[in-house]
Amino acid sequence: MLLVLLTAWSLVGYLTAPRHHDVGPPPRNMPVQDVAFESDSGSRIHGWYVTRTENAPAILLVHGLHGDRTWMMTRAGILLNAGYAILAIDLSAHGESEGEGITFGWREHHDVTAAVRFLREIKGHERVGAIGESLGGASIVMGDRSQRLDAVVLEMVFRDLDSAVHDRVARWLGSWGASIIAPLLTVQGPRRMGFAADDLRPIERIGDLDAPVFVMGGDRDAHTPTEDTRALYEAARGPKELWLVPGAIHTNLQAQARDAYAERVLAFFAEHL
Repeated sequence: MLLVLLTAWSLVGYLTAPRHHDVGPPPRNMPVQDVAFESDSGSRIHGWYVTRTENAPAILLVHGLHGDRTWMMTRAGILLNAGYAILAIDLSAHGESEGEGITFGWREHHDVTAAVRFLREIKGHERVGAIGESLGGASIVMGDRSQRLDAVVLEMVFRDLDSAVHDRVARWLGSWGASIIAPLLTVQGPRRMGFAADDLRPIERIGDLDAPVFVMGGDRDAHTPTEDTRALYEAARGPKELWLVPGAIHTNLQAQARDAYAERVLAFFAEHL
């Protein structure tokens, strides 16, 4: 039993530990502006702002767990070429942004709110969309509704923290191991970071998202199974779309679907932005 407890403690430490690092130079083919702003998460958020067209709609790009803004730059290129302005950020405790630990969207949602405010108030964009991958999508769904988004793409977003932890542990330890370890993680992990597992239930918050929503997932994703993606879609208010990418697992859907991804995302934003 002691070994089980120590394993759970170590896993929580690994998953929640900050992932600070230098993200490197921006892409040379983009007119990138380094930006930073304060978030109510307590962190100073760093990012890249890119635009070629004045008064264009803006799209916020939010990476997944243990990533940074560079993860989203291929998407940025597609959107920039279509005439959109882009803001790609490092969430709290990721990349070059400050932060003492990762909270799976509970604290990071403040970073999304701050980023939308930055785009509207500082950069003057009247219409703002967003793409969030996994943790980034959860952070968007959990965000402050006072900073309204006009269109949202959610990729591989977990329905609630309990199921997210169970599905991921099951990949390492099987269903039996997950039945033992996962509850220990969802009890002690959030408490160590100052919240409870019930505080993180995107399935209960997505219906409050007053914007068109495009929910995506991979039909071979073991981290966010298709039934969870479908449930998230069903809970969304609408207008809404659902796409289960054939053959895709829990990693960069744009890289896996390529032209189909670009076609569908651009059509969604063209309609709603």
